Amino acid sequence: MGRGKALAILGGALCAAVGSSGSAQAAAAPSSPVWMKSEEIRERIDAAGSRGATYAEIEGWVRNGLAGQDKRDEPVADPCPTVEPGTRPGSIHTNACITYPYGCTANFILHKGSAPFTGVSDGRNYFIGTAGHCTDHAGQPVYMDNGAGLVVRAGEVAKRMNGGPGNDFAAVRIDAGLPVDPRMPGIGGPRGIYEGCAPGQTITWWGHGYGVAVGQGNKGTGVVTGWWDRVFGWDGDALPGDSGSGVVLDASLQAAGNLTHLVIDPRYFPAVNAGTRMTRALLWLGGDFFLVNEDGSYSSASRNTGCGNPNNGR
Repeated sequence: MGRGKALAILGGALCAAVGSSGSAQAAAAPSSPVWMKSEEIRERIDAAGSRGATYAEIEGWVRNGLAGQDKRDEPVADPCPTVEPGTRPGSIHTNACITYPYGCTANFILHKGSAPFTGVSDGRNYFIGTAGHCTDHAGQPVYMDNGAGLVVRAGEVAKRMNGGPGNDFAAVRIDAGLPVDPRMPGIGGPRGIYEGCAPGQTITWWGHGYGVAVGQGNKGTGVVTGWWDRVFGWDGDALPGDSGSGVVLDASLQAAGNLTHLVIDPRYFPAVNAGTRMTRALLWLGGDFFLVNEDGSYSSASRNTGCGNPNNGR
């Protein structure tokens, strides 16, 4: 099933009905796999450290009742079966598949401070982004598929905002000792941050829309219809689970921002999707945060864009 057809069929799963005043609804964050909701399972994964746990190991824990008697018959299927092989195996990487607390997608690797990029987290200064609505609160643990068929505790939510388009972002502090890869699977980049205002660019993201009858690790595309200081909107397909995906411009591979909302709102017409701009996310995090580019160099958001702000400062 193609992504566009799946979107048409599952439109009700992406957003609620919209009133006459118009609104923008967060793309639905599918529930995490039922076995990831077990505290005992998560504790076992934690104990495995940077090695993580295989799906076979997790299935054994479930069959032995570790997730509770009523969970023994639940299948332990890999929710991220087609992780792009071009990504460094065993890493916390850009656009990785999140398995808990929701079935979402991560976006870009971020670094706090200007110390050189080493490719391994020190537990303090390495972060990965996602959508704010893909987390519940600061301090919440986040688990991901590391691209080698293993589930690992990636880290915990350091800071989040979940206030609508342009205000939907979370930074997850990556646990110490985990390899980190800033490259985007299947796409390449990022290569800097887009701060312009011209519509019409083709954009791409790599999202993990599980919970939908399509394969995982899907490349999504769209055309930007508008830029604002905090928000960008586009015409293109998106699926439940793509929330949080890092989006880049095809021509330059510059980071545009993340995917967060299906839009039905006259302010953004004719966009059907929207996200938080990378400039907005970095400035909100603080001036000592940088985007990590695919070559390990850093890019900063030194200023607001001049595109206008539809959120009136909210």
